[in-house]
Amino acid sequence: MVDQLAVHVVTALLTQNYGSDKEREADKAGTDLAAKAGYDPNGLRNFLSMLAEAANNPANKQATSMLNGKTHPPLKDRVSKLTELSATYPTGGQVLENRYKQNVNFAAGSTTASAKSASGK
Repeated sequence: MVDQLAVHVVTALLTQNYGSDKEREADKAGTDLAAKAGYDPNGLRNFLSMLAEAANNPANKQATSMLNGKTHPPLKDRVSKLTELSATYPTGGQVLENRYKQNVNFAAGSTTASAKSASGK
């Protein structure tokens, strides 16, 4: 119980100046930057959709809880807003699926994503 209270207090202190509107602004800014750089503007939406699916698995509850309504807007809400936003961009941006699969692993029950640096280390 004390551990849970400590986690709650630390989370509140670290996220005090940030709220759902700031996360939505960040989602929009990231999508804008990706689209302007020639990437698929649906990338963040697709990634958050994958996280939302992972959050439905009880084995992933701890790893996804902070991103799903506690310090961030619920993933389904973010996906919905990004779906609306993505419709305003042209289609056909670059998708780096192979690089993503090589460097990111969200296995069920994993508490973190494994990621390699660009140099492969």
